[in-house]
Amino acid sequence: MKAAEQLLDETTRRGPAGMGEPIDMAALLGREKFEDFLRQLEAQLSDFLARLCDQPPDVAALPPNQCPFVDRCLEAVDRCRREHPPYHHVGENHWSLCWVR
Repeated sequence: MKAAEQLLDETTRRGPAGMGEPIDMAALLGREKFEDFLRQLEAQLSDFLARLCDQPPDVAALPPNQCPFVDRCLEAVDRCRREHPPYHHVGENHWSLCWVR
C-alpha cells in the first residue's frame, strides 16, 4: 500500500499533470472509494510486474491465433487475443508485431 499512499500524497500536493491547482483526488471521490481504487491499481500493477519479470513465453507452446505478447502487454486489445499480428517495419533493422502501434 506504500506506493498507493505515495501516489495519493503526490496527487494531493501537485495535482494531475497539466492542471494549475492541486487537487485532492480523495476529496473528489471520497477517501474510502479512492483507497479501494488504489488497492486495485496496486494489485494490478503488482500482477503485471510479476508477469513481466517471469520467463518469456515458450514460443512453441503459444496458440497460433494470438499475439505472443498478449499476456505481458498493457495495450493489448481483443484483436490481440484472436489474431496473430503481422510484422511491420518500424525502422532500420527494426520490426514489430503489434496491432495497436
